[in-house]
Amino acid sequence: MTARASAAHHAGRLDIVPVDLSTVAPVRRSASLRRLLQLSAVVMHRVLLVIVTNRFVRDRDRRKARLGRSLAIAVAELGVTFVKIGQLLASSPSIAGKTLSDAMRVVLDDGPSIPFEDVRRIVERDLGRRMEDVFADFEPQPFAAASLAVVHRATLVDGTPVAVKVLRPDSATIVATDLSLVRPFVRWLARQVPIGMLPALPDAIDGLAEQLAEELDLRNEARVMRWFDEMVGIIGAKKVRVPATIAAASGPSVLTMELVEGAKIDDLTGLATGDIDARSAVKALIESWFALTLCTGVFHGDMHAGNLLIAPDGDVVLLDWGIVGRLPGPSLRFFRRSLEGSLGDETAWPEVRDHLLSTMPPSALDSLGIGPDAFLQIVRTQTMMIMTAPFRELDLMMLTPMASLPAEAQAELPDSPRDWIRVVRAERKKLKSGELPAPQDSAPRGELLLVKQLVFFERYGKLFLDDEPLLYDTDVYRALLAATADATTTT
Repeated sequence: MTARASAAHHAGRLDIVPVDLSTVAPVRRSASLRRLLQLSAVVMHRVLLVIVTNRFVRDRDRRKARLGRSLAIAVAELGVTFVKIGQLLASSPSIAGKTLSDAMRVVLDDGPSIPFEDVRRIVERDLGRRMEDVFADFEPQPFAAASLAVVHRATLVDGTPVAVKVLRPDSATIVATDLSLVRPFVRWLARQVPIGMLPALPDAIDGLAEQLAEELDLRNEARVMRWFDEMVGIIGAKKVRVPATIAAASGPSVLTMELVEGAKIDDLTGLATGDIDARSAVKALIESWFALTLCTGVFHGDMHAGNLLIAPDGDVVLLDWGIVGRLPGPSLRFFRRSLEGSLGDETAWPEVRDHLLSTMPPSALDSLGIGPDAFLQIVRTQTMMIMTAPFRELDLMMLTPMASLPAEAQAELPDSPRDWIRVVRAERKKLKSGELPAPQDSAPRGELLLVKQLVFFERYGKLFLDDEPLLYDTDVYRALLAATADATTTT
């Protein structure tokens, strides 16, 4: 793989064109009011009512579990945008906490179907032809349903079995309306309740808005799939592939692609029924992901188990390319230097530390009571653990403290209204006096997505590579870094 890796840096540019929601789906006051009323009703029933009744539940873990389950139901009822927020929490246990993250896992892949008459209407409008002129068969019930789209099995008129992804009706209008309500609210909330993960919410919502604007045109996903398929071929990656797309049966709201059968990467029962070397498949997946990221600065940004199939031949098939991470030049340099430091280049650590400091408040080290040299050692120790400790010893949740959480409250957030009010007042007083650093712009979206993928790799590593580290073969990764030494800008 490494002999041809640097060629990928010079391949064609990946163009992703986000939807301009202000033009495509201008927000109407009447729609905002209806959505606000719906949101208020769900919050009242699913959140506030549970908080009140939790006063009668003595066990703290049960209170947290009840609230988590109710929040998951709430986001499912509100749909689209709020399901995306739930998925963000499900994929970020180090930020959301394990209880809430686990509760939100039910919204990762489980969404409602779309009435088949709506599916037909969207397909025929997008393709400009009758469904029967394109597909010899089209199953009315989807086999996968997510927040923005559903996926149906179908057969083209030439007999080719395919999977057809269809955007939900009025998705752009719903997203635009939701964002118009959520954005001002989270900005206000971050100012008024500066504790836990709340100060980071405005940046998270802005990143989500950027992501959704890209996902609302399935032509972006088709371009990404074709581009990555080319990259996989250029670097010579084995045992990893991307489904082929069918351009003649695709459009802005419909994406038709090769139908791939297989077991999810965490389906131990399904994998055990075939003669599949899952250990080698996961190694190939991780190596290919690192190679493509180092070569191009671009990577699959949502590698949860529902998007990774291991086919009967042992290949890992990467599905759902709606979320793509892109590392700007400094972020890609930071990623490279983190790997080089983990492989023994001690000159890398000052550069890694300085990049991290650039994303933190100026007074961050003072508030921690440490200097630059001590912070460098912390960064070095934690990064080395991520990259070189066996997966069985790795716990990324222990390496990422919750943003802005005061030391005395890092173990647990309050769960009674009275305790919340007390903590909020104390933190607002600290913020106004300057004792607590003001919220800082978060790390670039690409870096946040990169960390998210490492969390997924931790899970798969514990399943199949418990005695191996993330950098399981230092010679392979040294050669990969050497082959991609000129890849200092993104594609």
